[in-house]
Amino acid sequence: MSRGDRRRVVVTGLGVVSCLGVDAPAHFRRLLAGESGVAPLAGPRQRGLPVHFELPVQGFDPRRAVRNRMLRKLLQPSGAFAVAAAGEALSDAGLADADLADAGLWFGSVSYDLPSSIYVPALRASFGPDERFSFERFGRQGVALVDPLLIVKGLPNAALCGIAIEHGIQGPNANFANGATAGLEAVIAAAEAVRWGEVEVAVAGGSDCLLQPEHLIEHTLRQRLWTGDEARGSGCRPFAAGRRGYLPGEGAAVVVLESADHARQRGARAWAEVLGDGETASAPGGEEEALAAAASSALDGRQPDALFAQGIGTPADDLREARVADALFGGRVPVTSATGSLGYTGAAGGILAFAHAIWSLVHGWLPPTVGCDEPDPSCFVPLVHTAERRPLETALAWATDEGRKNAALLCGRAAESR
Repeated sequence: MSRGDRRRVVVTGLGVVSCLGVDAPAHFRRLLAGESGVAPLAGPRQRGLPVHFELPVQGFDPRRAVRNRMLRKLLQPSGAFAVAAAGEALSDAGLADADLADAGLWFGSVSYDLPSSIYVPALRASFGPDERFSFERFGRQGVALVDPLLIVKGLPNAALCGIAIEHGIQGPNANFANGATAGLEAVIAAAEAVRWGEVEVAVAGGSDCLLQPEHLIEHTLRQRLWTGDEARGSGCRPFAAGRRGYLPGEGAAVVVLESADHARQRGARAWAEVLGDGETASAPGGEEEALAAAASSALDGRQPDALFAQGIGTPADDLREARVADALFGGRVPVTSATGSLGYTGAAGGILAFAHAIWSLVHGWLPPTVGCDEPDPSCFVPLVHTAERRPLETALAWATDEGRKNAALLCGRAAESR
């Protein structure tokens, strides 16, 4: 297939599970209203942790969201969110009861999802009176406390497998465990598979959960979590003066991609069209250039009508994004970030930004950036502070992991929806 034969790729389905809602309508209603899912960190996890707030998914019932009883027992929360979001996306696309044996599946996930509560009891039982670990005690007492499904439950591709099993997707698949860029990378790969004729239908997305103590400790040690005792009503303060990092969040978003011809032939509505993408990696020192290169590749000479940025509230990360946005657009493109509403959602962050871009294209509203009451003058970007009614033709979503890994997607209003 020549470059001229590449097929148009459209988004026909969308599903979301977040701290704002366990389905897309609830999520977008609260996002547009400028609400935040922040809640006090409570229970045993609070002991010894410097984090006082989190942004948990509330009201999610895996017994209703996941049909397969085996998956309910095996999947960690992020995997269950993924299965539910995929189900909503397929239903939205009119494919809930379709034969998906030839459909593809690309998914971004956490690199590990194994709560320490699963294996810590076995370790504790293996320490002797001298407070040293004993393999003899582990073999005699500790091993009996080990969950026999320990490894299966913690696999990074557990969410992908759960989606495939629950929804009968048997075509080509790939899992991306690449931090903050994983969800967008999955969509980029899925779009390429549709564009070049590998599949007619692709399910793509990402999920993550940063609420486990081991994740909280890791991000605290990296000096990126907001450890203050006052949440100020949001998950972070993106691009704000005095910002101190982010709060941990969780969630999932999934899209259904199809070739435009396939969608038209079955009478499906197209939410948006995938117009361009870019991925880069950088050694230390070239982070801004790498992020700009990913965005430029996605744009291919075009200027978007809005940028859905990361805005995670750490001084260096926000400044990097602001500098790149200013260099590319010179203050002409409005910028919004959902991290104040959702917290930092890891591998789900980029795909959630992409979902927000799609929703904004269809409905003509830009959601606000929550938490930035006093913008940092050095982070000059035209932030959306309150929901704006603004017709859009194109929107850019990007995700970046400290500028060293970057992914960007440009989407536009589908011709069928104009």
